[in-house]
Amino acid sequence: MSTVALKDEHEYIYAVARIRVLETKLLDRATLYRMIDAGTPQEAFGVLTDTEYAPFMQQAELSEFEKVLSAHLKWVYEQLSKFVPEGFALDLLRMRMDFHNLKVLLKAKLLGAVVEAEALYDWGTLPTELLRAGLELLSEGGDPG
Repeated sequence: MSTVALKDEHEYIYAVARIRVLETKLLDRATLYRMIDAGTPQEAFGVLTDTEYAPFMQQAELSEFEKVLSAHLKWVYEQLSKFVPEGFALDLLRMRMDFHNLKVLLKAKLLGAVVEAEALYDWGTLPTELLRAGLELLSEGGDPG
């Protein structure tokens, strides 16, 4: 066995082990049921203080629930990017953030609404300004290619 293959094998084993550890930090069924059974939204939000989401909840209000979940998901992707080779598989997963951003920008353009920064993810594969510029170019009848 060559040293390159052995190195790759060790990296693979480390990545699998690290992902398994990260999986244990995700919300489990029991936690979700505790949140569902909570009497008020504040109690449901409070359940997260006993989880790995707690650091992302510092000074967060109940209305910022989506921010907490998004911040944690961004952290997970950052952790995965440390040991996923070339990030291609991870980019495929992050592309859903691009589609979300594009959908929000397009809907706002069609409705004539202003897009709030909180409505967009800043960790997709494409910068939001590039998506905005592309939509502007298309709406002006320009050639995107």
